[in-house]
Amino acid sequence: MSKHKKIPPEQIDTAKLSSAKAPSLQELLKEYLSKIKPEDYPIIAVIGIAGPVNNNEVLSITNIPHWPRFSGEELADLFKFKKCVILNDFTCNGYGVQADLKLNEDYIQLNNAQAQEGGPKLMIGPGTGLGMGYLLKDKDSEFYTIGSSEGGHQDYTSKNEDNFALREYFKKSLGNTDLSIERVLSGQGLILIYKYLKSSGSTAKRDKELETKIDNFNGSPTSPEANEINIELVNKGLYGDCELSKKVLEYFISVFGDVAGDVSLVTLPTGGLYLLGGLSVVLEPLITSTNIFMEHYLSKDNFAFLLKTFPVYLVKNGNIGMII
Repeated sequence: MSKHKKIPPEQIDTAKLSSAKAPSLQELLKEYLSKIKPEDYPIIAVIGIAGPVNNNEVLSITNIPHWPRFSGEELADLFKFKKCVILNDFTCNGYGVQADLKLNEDYIQLNNAQAQEGGPKLMIGPGTGLGMGYLLKDKDSEFYTIGSSEGGHQDYTSKNEDNFALREYFKKSLGNTDLSIERVLSGQGLILIYKYLKSSGSTAKRDKELETKIDNFNGSPTSPEANEINIELVNKGLYGDCELSKKVLEYFISVFGDVAGDVSLVTLPTGGLYLLGGLSVVLEPLITSTNIFMEHYLSKDNFAFLLKTFPVYLVKNGNIGMII
């Protein structure tokens, strides 16, 4: 962070391996480490994982359910690390938020509010799941203390009849009696939002090829096949002529604003609200060219005046969790 030299991007190995195809993190690490030269073998490992972590042990890996639980001590013994630390992925993002980020390169600001020095910071990020985290700073400390969160697993609540109808549609489709925010506000929700809007009688123009793929899809919302459909849906909604896909993305952004506003009222992020995650990055063109996000973010009874004072940042750097 501020006292340390920033690692040049070209020195960061951003190799991508498929967690869906690996039976465990151990097997994934074996594959990754097998390609590293002996002189470059890590002495200390820090692993960010999307799930709750306690006492250096992963309690649950929500979106990779086939992976068994593991601890840092077990991985250190297996791979001969001097030490292995397991962190929640949004704890990793919290370190990145404190790095020397550059405006308009690493992030953009969506409003004109001024950050309060040392004020609380809030992170929220839809991707495969919905991550959240916060940062608090004591006046005598140089750096923030990072708090991880599983706020994405709170109940998804409806603020109008349309939201209620979508909630019931999701519950019926998923076979759930409860519905978490993450089910809607993440990549998991895009296909079902599309199906909901179509079932509601939307007359928006559709891409027939994409419509057929979605009609025939009945797999897991976190599967590689679902991810491929999501990529096509996003691309055709942003850059194609599929009006229904665009409406899906607009609905998604409206929910994003609703949730971000709710959580901001809990944390009061005078130091900034940071929008992270893969979907924040890819939806930047629609978030910045419309007022959908900010309208829903501010739509909180009579407290829009307070939310207007919190700076809102959209983080464009997808490797923020690896910046120190």
